[in-house]
Amino acid sequence: MSYKIYELVKPEILKKTEPDGYHIKTTELITIKEADCSGLDRSYNSELEARTAVMDNKDDLKHKDLIVLNVMSVNWEGEVS
Repeated sequence: MSYKIYELVKPEILKKTEPDGYHIKTTELITIKEADCSGLDRSYNSELEARTAVMDNKDDLKHKDLIVLNVMSVNWEGEVS
């Protein structure tokens, strides 16, 4: 199993406004994309390793909301890695 670091983003196209009585209700959906930083690898062997990479590159990642997710791959024969 590997771990990847993603950034939470709010694209303008996923924002919806609708009338709600006398008020306007706004709904914002969030999506993820791979974190873009030169000091980060594409994947890590543990969550702790990924979190340590974020802490080491915190100056380049300012003002970003990040999430660490585990990635499981299932091959053609059904083996999980």
